[in-house]
Amino acid sequence: MADFARGERLRELRQALHLSQEDFAHEVGVTAKTVRAWEHGGKIKWPNAKNVARFVGVDPEELVEREPAGSAPPLPPPAVTGTQLDRIEQKLDLILGALRELDEEGLERDADDLDRLDERDDDRTDEGQAGSGHAG
Repeated sequence: MADFARGERLRELRQALHLSQEDFAHEVGVTAKTVRAWEHGGKIKWPNAKNVARFVGVDPEELVEREPAGSAPPLPPPAVTGTQLDRIEQKLDLILGALRELDEEGLERDADDLDRLDERDDDRTDEGQAGSGHAG
């Protein structure tokens, strides 16, 4: 039917973008439950098909009229949105910040601190065992 796209085609397009159903849903303005329904054979209305097509960079007719398997043209390169770029940039900033904090000297200090904590815990355990031996 002309007003509905196939779930299989939607799944292929989403996976080509390396997006979870939740992230894809956010980008096209629906719920993850809706994306799951589409991918399991649920029907997609034409306005939603147009939103999806706009996001993935294809003609909405491609979502409606799928060619037989094996004859479909290759998927276009993923369209990266500003929202996706912002998320990537935030994650990279976090990673770079963490890497800056992990210098050799800092790692050695952390290891020394852990050794001291282990020794202190061992001493407390030994004291606790000695104290319980006297109570029995």
